[in-house]
Amino acid sequence: MEDQRNMLADQLLEKKVNEILMVQDAIAAEMDQNPDFVKKINDNEQKYAIQEYVKDNLVLPEVASQEMVREYFENYYYQVQFRQLSVRTKEEAEQMQAKVLDGADMDALAKEFSLDSKNLIGGLHNLLFWIDVENIFRDQLTSMSVGQLSDIFPINDAFAFIRLEKKLPLDEDLYPKFEKKINSLILGQNRQVAWDGFVEKIIEENPFQEDIAIMMSVLADSGIVLEPEFSRIQPGNIIEIKNGNGISGTEFREKLSFEFKSDTTIPFSKIFNDTRDLVMKELVLSKLAKEGGYFDSPNVIKRTNQDWESELIQFYLNETVVPNITFNRKEFDEFYQLNLDNFRGPDEVRMNFLILKDKPDAEIASKRLRDGADFGRIFQEYNHGQEISTGESKFIKMTELSSNIKEALKTMEPGQSSLPIEMGAGYMVFRLDAMKKGTVPPIEMVEIDIRRAIYQKKFNDILDKNLDLLRTNSEIIRWMDRIDEYLNPAGESN
Repeated sequence: MEDQRNMLADQLLEKKVNEILMVQDAIAAEMDQNPDFVKKINDNEQKYAIQEYVKDNLVLPEVASQEMVREYFENYYYQVQFRQLSVRTKEEAEQMQAKVLDGADMDALAKEFSLDSKNLIGGLHNLLFWIDVENIFRDQLTSMSVGQLSDIFPINDAFAFIRLEKKLPLDEDLYPKFEKKINSLILGQNRQVAWDGFVEKIIEENPFQEDIAIMMSVLADSGIVLEPEFSRIQPGNIIEIKNGNGISGTEFREKLSFEFKSDTTIPFSKIFNDTRDLVMKELVLSKLAKEGGYFDSPNVIKRTNQDWESELIQFYLNETVVPNITFNRKEFDEFYQLNLDNFRGPDEVRMNFLILKDKPDAEIASKRLRDGADFGRIFQEYNHGQEISTGESKFIKMTELSSNIKEALKTMEPGQSSLPIEMGAGYMVFRLDAMKKGTVPPIEMVEIDIRRAIYQKKFNDILDKNLDLLRTNSEIIRWMDRIDEYLNPAGESN
């Protein structure tokens, strides 16, 4: 323990030495005067000033009313149970739905043909609170009666239909259990409403001017939002608050480009409108914080100063290390080949399943299978009229299996059958037909991970080389008595 403590103290000390060296080198290079760094510090100052202003001027509700909590409980905490069957095409779904309507067992069909993760238990979604049902299923279930089949609907890369099997009345005994959780949720919603109303009011009271010409030029460049030329210099404010600050076309383009690159699946028009709203909110809050003297608040000054050193170090790294990191195709290929097992997906298994309602039946079936009985014959004994093609089921990723099935598989080999495993719909017995290692994805699918790993190694190597050079050209004096006092401020013994 003593050695570990001393080692940690040495690491912290060396980290601090490195930080001081980088700060000194950054100041010597006048990076602290760089306009981009100054802007970052000013942005932090504005952020903290706005936070102080909001804390003093926004009144948030402290509690949620019991009426709202009760209403939420009644609307979202009854339970439903339904069964799902998903196949690749709409035509296949129509065929499966027709079979179920003609009397076929949907449980068995789902086990054999369904593509979703519930196929192992016959597509069963066992007794869920309405709050926990995914919206795509809620849309169907809302108008369904017990026993009714839904229309066919698209889900992920498949087409599905569901059957509502149970709808339980509200259990009043559960109200005390969920009351606190619902209260927190309602309170969060009420606070969001209060915040939205606060922002709407201050924006109404502080009118804006917008340069339509600049707005239109930004919209016209939507096709090149991912290109460097999108963030071209565009002087003049695109949005300006009366008696306050504004944001230039250049700054607006940079914000817009950053947001779009964060998620390119969102339409440009939505990101444009969201960025515009965000800018307006920041401008008016900054104006009000400045008028209220919050930029000169001791707490804002303290927080801004605390950030100054870490922000300068980050700026220094971005200027001295990041630009020197380069990549080439050969090193990507080499890294991929050396780390194939790290990229490999989860192992896969192929199994046949038998679901039985009663434990004694499951125990008998399991024993017979483990004694060498044919799985197909045993399956038909308990599922009259249903066929099963043993050894032809699809492979399943280990990560898609429940923990109790994975635990059973640890001691099994292909050809062996399991002991009964308790499930939500009864007891499961399965036979393991085959096992195989997970597949390795093509390099294109893991290129981001490779880039991240190579980037981090090169970053560390370049930084270490720079720090070695700084140490060589610096005189580092360690006053051990002061270091001991710093590490043991209360006079603790080592």
